[in-house]
Amino acid sequence: MLAAQEISADSPRWVLVATGVVGAAIAGVGAVRRMQSSPYPLLDLRVLHVSSFAFVVGFGTVYRVAISAVPFLLPLMFQLQFGWTPVAAGAMVTALFAGNVVIKPLTTPLMRRWGIRRVLMVDLLVSVVAFVALAVLGEATSAVVIAAVLVASGALRSVGFSAYNTLAFADVDAGELSDANAVHAAVQELGAAFGVALGAVAVSAFALADGLPAGAYSAAFLLLGALMAVCALGVLRLPPNAGASAVGAH
Repeated sequence: MLAAQEISADSPRWVLVATGVVGAAIAGVGAVRRMQSSPYPLLDLRVLHVSSFAFVVGFGTVYRVAISAVPFLLPLMFQLQFGWTPVAAGAMVTALFAGNVVIKPLTTPLMRRWGIRRVLMVDLLVSVVAFVALAVLGEATSAVVIAAVLVASGALRSVGFSAYNTLAFADVDAGELSDANAVHAAVQELGAAFGVALGAVAVSAFALADGLPAGAYSAAFLLLGALMAVCALGVLRLPPNAGASAVGAH
C-alpha cells in the first residue's frame, strides 16, 4: 500500500516504492513460512490443498481486485472528469448497486441450471465487455445510457461474487471450514484494498492518456477489463462439474 501510494504521487520517491515492494515481499514470505510451520496458525494455508478453494483464493482475488476498483473510480470520474456534483455522482453510482440487488435472487437458479463453471465463464466474458463499455463513457454520454451500463455491471458483479463465494467452500470438508473461512475472509479484504490501490495507481499512471472519452479513467477501466479476461482464462482450469454439490446443478 505504501508503494502504491507513492507511485500515484506527482513526484514518486522511488526509494520508498522499492522499500515498500521489497518489505512486502519479505514480510509475506516470512508470514507464509511461519504459518506453515506453526501447529496452530492464525491462517492455516494447508486448506489450499483443496483445488477449488485454491482457485477462488487465486483467481477470485484477482476478480475482487478488478471489481472493487469500480465503485472507487466511478464517483471520481463523474466529479473530476465529467464535472458533476457529488450528489449527482453518488446518485448515479447507486445504479451499480441496484443491478447488484435486482439480479441476486437469480444467481443460485442460474448456477443450479447451468453450473458454476459455465456461469462464471459467461459472466466474466460479458464483464470484459462491460468494462469496455465503462471505458467509452464520456461527458457527452446520456445519463440513461450511463445508468444502464452501471446496472448491467452491477448485475454481473453480483453473479460473479455469488459464483466465486459458492465455489470457495463447495469441496471443503467440515473439519476445515473454519480455516477456509478465515483464509477466504483475509484474501477478500486484501483484494478489496488492492483494488482501490490499483485504481488510484492506474489513474495516476494514465494521467496523460489522450484520445479516450474519459482520459485516465477510460484507460483504468480497460486495465481492469484485462484483469477480468485473465480471470476468464482461469475458468478454463475448472472441471465442468466444479461446485455442483453446492448448488445441486444437473
